Amino acid sequence: MALADNLAKAQAFLAPFRDHPILNHIGGADCPARSGRTFDSVSPI
Repeated sequence: MALADNLAKAQAFLAPFRDHPILNHIGGADCPARSGRTFDSVSPI
């Protein structure tokens, strides 16, 4: 598989995360930040 094919697949997989950020999972429920603010995480973990 070519690099371009893999990049296209990755972009398609990651698209939902660009539109709707991942929420905090607290007490069994997905919750947004109380302040509404977000930040980018560059950690691979």
